[in-house]
Amino acid sequence: MNREPVPPPAGRPLKIVYAGIRGAGKRTNLRVIREALEQPSLQGLVSLAGHSIGDSLMDFLLLDLTPRFSAPLRVLVLKLCPTLHREMTRDILIGGVDGVVLVVDSEVGVFPASVKAYAEVCEALAVSDAREKEPTPVLVQYNKRDLQDRLPIWYMQSELNQRRFQWVSAIAREGKGVLPVFRSIVMAAMETRDLRLKSMAGYH
Repeated sequence: MNREPVPPPAGRPLKIVYAGIRGAGKRTNLRVIREALEQPSLQGLVSLAGHSIGDSLMDFLLLDLTPRFSAPLRVLVLKLCPTLHREMTRDILIGGVDGVVLVVDSEVGVFPASVKAYAEVCEALAVSDAREKEPTPVLVQYNKRDLQDRLPIWYMQSELNQRRFQWVSAIAREGKGVLPVFRSIVMAAMETRDLRLKSMAGYH
């Protein structure tokens, strides 16, 4: 039986940002998410409303989610490089996002740049969260765990993730750790948005 098409959800999309240094694996995450839409288990629940994944400055996915037990939802997934495009990153994050995935390259030689990117993201989110009663959810994805010259996670945790955000080990080019992160950040972002809306409406 063919399913009736669901009209696009009204209002602002749920905005998810994948942030990290150049080459960390942000674009690979988006590709894996897009390719996952072809899985039979997801057909009818998620559809691709638009995308740009190539050599563009602003790669994105625009997804229409139709959960079984809630209203249809549009999700915008963006990738940002804080160390290359600092002002753009600040403008987007300060303008309001619903969830952030920090993609960290595990390679020894580039880790200091990832620490800098993390600091840029947290600084911008601090400005945005000051307006909100609920902080923006952040997940850390330690990517490229297949490299021989990778740093141990305990070290990266101590040097980068001092706020103890939830983290996942990943090999994005093999698809490992990508979809669990995406599901987690979408669910966390939906919950946070609901709490923010209730707060604005005067519910406690």
